[in-house]
Amino acid sequence: GLPPGLRVEKVACGSHHAAMLLEDGSIFCVGVATDKPVPMWGEAVEILQSGLIEMERLVSFTAGFDRTTAVYQTEDGRRQVIESQLWSTEEMRLQSAVRPSFMDWVETERAEEKVHSVHRGWLHSIVVTE
Repeated sequence: GLPPGLRVEKVACGSHHAAMLLEDGSIFCVGVATDKPVPMWGEAVEILQSGLIEMERLVSFTAGFDRTTAVYQTEDGRRQVIESQLWSTEEMRLQSAVRPSFMDWVETERAEEKVHSVHRGWLHSIVVTE
């Protein structure tokens, strides 16, 4: 379940899961696992440990299909995008945070633009820039 004493700052829902961003930057989820149709409704599980996302730098927090996405600003003013998924095992969950490959294109082709949010569907993604 959710760790006691930490406030839920944001909630986002995808088609397969609901994600909760806690005040320490950790993300917990309930829903159906990405790797097999295992319902995980009884207790929220951690998919991103605290320390990666600094809440005061958070730009957006969204969920779509089976992905949870956080956009935050780095110290040098760039935007970083982190995606994670709800997997059936703890080992997979805690190693699933990735920088999506579309960020290479954004940083190369649209270097002057900053990512504001990412919205995912089953077969599509929309990247909103400022």
